[in-house]
Amino acid sequence: MTDYGARTRVKPVLPLPAIGIALGLTAAIAGAAEHYSLSKRAELGQATARAWTITGPPCPTVTAAEFVRRKLQAPQSFAYDDAVFGRQFGHVSCSAVADHGGRGLRSYPVCQFTSPAALRVKTPKGEFFFAPGLGNPATISIPHGVPRCVMASNFRL
Repeated sequence: MTDYGARTRVKPVLPLPAIGIALGLTAAIAGAAEHYSLSKRAELGQATARAWTITGPPCPTVTAAEFVRRKLQAPQSFAYDDAVFGRQFGHVSCSAVADHGGRGLRSYPVCQFTSPAALRVKTPKGEFFFAPGLGNPATISIPHGVPRCVMASNFRL
């Protein structure tokens, strides 16, 4: 006979300690996966910074008036990050590099040029002109809004 007003207590399928252990293991696995992901991201950032940190002698700089007077041109222009880059010849490859050797939270643009002849860079801090000359590679990095140009590049075609 069925008692229609009686309540029966349903026993949980898993005891509460087992549920707690399962939740704890899930949290530990998620934490380990996140730590692994962050460490891999840090390694990648540092490797990118090493690959894109180019050393060499500084590029010759020119003023805006000299740029015009010497009839230098930079008709091939493109925007990357907060900068506009112009070059006369050659090819370019750019990347965002995290500051502090790839460990920082902010990044800055770095562009490597094969043979630009003349370079014009516009950032929120102004317009900058470089004349590395035809046939010379160049790399421009802009870590704090002011471009730094060196006469070297790892970028080849």
